[in-house]
Amino acid sequence: MVVANEKWKFVFLAEPHTASRAVRDALLKLPRSYKAGSHHSPIDALLSHRGVRRKRDYYTTFCVVRNPADMMVTIWLQSWEYKQGNTLTEFLYQFGHDSPPHFFFRHAAWADVILRYEDLEDALNCFLRSLHAPSVRLEVVGPTTDKEPWFRYYTVADLEYMLSNFPEVTQSGYAEAIKRQISVKNQE
Repeated sequence: MVVANEKWKFVFLAEPHTASRAVRDALLKLPRSYKAGSHHSPIDALLSHRGVRRKRDYYTTFCVVRNPADMMVTIWLQSWEYKQGNTLTEFLYQFGHDSPPHFFFRHAAWADVILRYEDLEDALNCFLRSLHAPSVRLEVVGPTTDKEPWFRYYTVADLEYMLSNFPEVTQSGYAEAIKRQISVKNQE
């Protein structure tokens, strides 16, 4: 799904598990915004909607990235495997084995601007101000209930597996956050 805005000339490319529904809802409140495509459609499908491909050349495209280690906890807590009692370690290794390479951030390569989930509302409003668009307020949509901070779920071996098997960790700039948690856990 994309949200395009014809007044401030931006296109939001939604990535899974990055507050994309909250961003979509906020952006759709801006004048001359519209949604195209299904939620988390592949980029090729998105570019075929209502001239989005043409807009991509003239509009500023942006997406949101989130620490893949944090995303994995969310995916696991919402999974059937979690409900069946499988551990995060079991889920992580199976997911890494079964998922195609570059599972996360399918649209980031198409984005002119990449915002971070960890400070999303501030980053989004800074981006909107750069386009002279009004600020928005993000509402929580579909939270993972009772979720603790992501790093509490991991072992050192799990974090090392994330670093070596999920290229998006490094590509999106989250390797240092994971290395920091490995260091903290090694000191415990």
